[in-house]
Formats: sequence, structure tokens, C-alpha cells
Amino acid sequence: MMRNVIFKQKGAINGLLVLSVLVLAVALPVSVYLTQKNQESRSNAADESSSVGVCGSSTGEYFSTKPTSGLCDGGTLIWTDENASDGDWNWTCKGDPSVADSSNECTALKK
Repeated sequence: MMRNVIFKQKGAINGLLVLSVLVLAVALPVSVYLTQKNQESRSNAADESSSVGVCGSSTGEYFSTKPTSGLCDGGTLIWTDENASDGDWNWTCKGDPSVADSSNECTALKK
């Protein structure tokens, strides 16, 4: 009688062990898949933000000489008036032409 109880307990423990392994076998690949999808989403978001021209921190600020940093936070810098001939320095942060409203005009004021 005691021997049957011991075998039943061993069987239950082995069953739980097998069940645990099966749960891990399913859960681990799902976790890896979701992590990869999350990284892809973040990568795509970074790609989209880099395709838009965004004026940097120099925009609207006063400078005694032409600003050289903080011009564009996104896109490509294109000077439209780097000599401040009208009293201000003007540039464009050009984004991807296939994205609507992807470029922005930026201005820094001359002291």
C-alpha cells in the first residue's frame, strides 16, 4: 500500500515536471518573438523621426556670431542665409521629400 502511494507521488511530480517543461517550451519562444517585434517597432519609429527636418535649440535664440550647433534636431542642414544679410541667420532642416511637411525653416537672431 505504501509503495503505491510513493509511486503515485513520483508520478505526480514527474507530471508536474513535464508540464513545466512544456510551458517553458511554449512561453520562451513567444517571449523572444514579442521582444523582437518591440525592437522592430522602436527601430521603425526612429527611422520615421529621422526623415523629418526639425529645428534645433538655436532657433529663436540671439547670437553675436553664426551659430554652429543646435541647428537641426532632425533632417539635413541647408543654409539659406548664413551671413545674416537680413539681420538673422536662416537655414532649413530638410527631411525626406516623400514625407509631407518634412522640412522646416529655422532662424536665429543676430545680436
